[in-house]
Amino acid sequence: MFAHQSVQAALDLNAKKIVPMHWGVFSLGRNQWYQSIDNAVKSAKEPGLSIDVPKMGEKYADGFVNDNWWEAKNLRRE
Repeated sequence: MFAHQSVQAALDLNAKKIVPMHWGVFSLGRNQWYQSIDNAVKSAKEPGLSIDVPKMGEKYADGFVNDNWWEAKNLRRE
């Protein structure tokens, strides 16, 4: 599923939030590793769907605070 399709699936299910998994783990395409999460965040923002993105390997629990860690300049090569 592409990012926008995941968001639409969550909306179809009346989900309150989404937590993307298994993105950016392997560099198999020509896109930057963070492009899919950028697309997911943008797609979720438009209909007002909440999105939580824990760091890879981070434990996820109620009260999670999203810090948009993937946007750090030291992690991106643009």
